[in-house]
Amino acid sequence: VWVFQDLARRIGAPAERDALARLDYGNRTVGGRVDDFWLDGSLRISAHEQVDFLERLYRNALPYPLADQRLVKDLMLVDAGRDHILRAKTGWFSRHGESIGWWVGWVERPDGPVFFALNIDMPAGIPDAPKREAIVRQILHGIGALPARP
Repeated sequence: VWVFQDLARRIGAPAERDALARLDYGNRTVGGRVDDFWLDGSLRISAHEQVDFLERLYRNALPYPLADQRLVKDLMLVDAGRDHILRAKTGWFSRHGESIGWWVGWVERPDGPVFFALNIDMPAGIPDAPKREAIVRQILHGIGALPARP
């Protein structure tokens, strides 16, 4: 988190606002502090909006150079096999007793991608964090988007 916070301070609030607008990302709100708007609840995005964003990233349709979009996708690599590539990113918001976790991404398969965005309450905080990935993997296995476990 501290690396992203340092980058956000260097980028500055006006540039952050511009980037969120160009990306059409969620409510596009930076809030009062440029170094934690994605952590403090100022920036909000629905699961449907998140999937739309992921689809645009998958198709290299974001307003950034192709090389940058490919790099982001490389950084999202979680798992790969003969017939699938799983790309995902975690997220977590926790303030004033509210704790919400995310696991978003997609599975690349020969018959096309399967996108997902899980948003769950995490009342126990860190102990609930592994549930994000476990729930999504169980669903993806259940619908055949990920191969059966050995």
